[in-house]
Amino acid sequence: MRVTIIVHGHPELTAGGAEQASYRLFEYLKREPDIAPTFVAHVPRHHIGHDCWFGLFRGRTDEIIWSPPPIDFMSLRNSNHAVLRRQMQDLLDTVKPDLLHIGHYQHFGLDLIDIAAAHAVPTILTAHEMMLICSNKGWMHTPQGKLCETASSRACQACFPSYSTEFFAGRKSMAMTALDHVRQIISPSEFVRDRLVAWGIEDRRIAVVENLMGDWPLKAPEVMQTSSDGVARKPMTFAFFGQIFAEKGVELLLDAIAAMPAAARQKARFDFFGVINDYDGFGQGFLEKISRLSDQVSYRGTYRNEDVVHLMSGADWIVVPSLWWENSPLVIEEAKMAGRPVLAADIGGMKEKASQSEANRLFEAMSAGDLARQMTRIIEEDARPRPDAPDIDGINRARLDRHLEIYRHVVGPDETFIDRASGSG
Repeated sequence: MRVTIIVHGHPELTAGGAEQASYRLFEYLKREPDIAPTFVAHVPRHHIGHDCWFGLFRGRTDEIIWSPPPIDFMSLRNSNHAVLRRQMQDLLDTVKPDLLHIGHYQHFGLDLIDIAAAHAVPTILTAHEMMLICSNKGWMHTPQGKLCETASSRACQACFPSYSTEFFAGRKSMAMTALDHVRQIISPSEFVRDRLVAWGIEDRRIAVVENLMGDWPLKAPEVMQTSSDGVARKPMTFAFFGQIFAEKGVELLLDAIAAMPAAARQKARFDFFGVINDYDGFGQGFLEKISRLSDQVSYRGTYRNEDVVHLMSGADWIVVPSLWWENSPLVIEEAKMAGRPVLAADIGGMKEKASQSEANRLFEAMSAGDLARQMTRIIEEDARPRPDAPDIDGINRARLDRHLEIYRHVVGPDETFIDRASGSG
């Protein structure tokens, strides 16, 4: 079976979780004797290096990079459907897929689904985020900083007053029409599935299958050195991993650190790892806050994906303080691989994934005060749980098999949807 995965970026160029999850699936599919996968990623034109629409990523014949016309992010439609259609025709003529798996439509538009349907290519979609529902980058988080529980034309218009309620009604109608051509929707979490159902997509059309985990080498668990009275010498280390921008809650974490009692804070260390997204001067403000707490707080720079588990094993707790819901946070899976507990906000995908282990703890979302209290309590208890490392091979085999089951069902003669049972492993 020839499977083509299309996603909005290549993980060696962009750091998002959906890119990594899609590429990891591609790598595992390559190991299957009856599957011939192709990975297709959007890139800015300069990464292609010539005037064509397509190129090979670093000469890899099964990894295609594509620079399509831009999209209108509000409507999720491509700005030049005719050109996109010609490009898609070229792609389909080249790779001749039996199945198209859209890992993300950002930078392409929902037009991809319509064009694939016109060429009778069976299509499935993984909803890595809620951009279908929410025009604010899929965060379901208002520009004023409030969480959004449900989407409606009136609620969306309140967030974007320059657009009419009719625009948002039309946007949803066009999206639903495109989704009619999708043979199966995959959600990586129950949380996202529930949101899609509440928005109007039939429950039976959505299968919950968690993303495959990374299979990078695991560092042996760190042995804690203690003094003669049994007290750990090493300071309690809290670490943040991921892209650094406002919605990830890094400023909330810094505010929580500043609010902790000095005695507790002095027994801890706080490390930030990740790429700083410096829009609207955010990066400068973030680094200035870091400098004011420099005795205990450090920005440790960026990291390679394959190094994250090793780096996490040097921390005692991984903090996930996002201000938005998070759909299926990769960082919690990575912490599980590193055998480290998570302190996460008690909403959305963070709550769902963190609640899978008793070692993890939750704090009240968007509350710097409660996050400060929870970190202080951990320090006072000297709580350093070490969850058992997961059976990554077994988990990934189960999640891959679930994808393969969906693939074979979709390309078969049966027009029904596969059941929605989770493939979490």
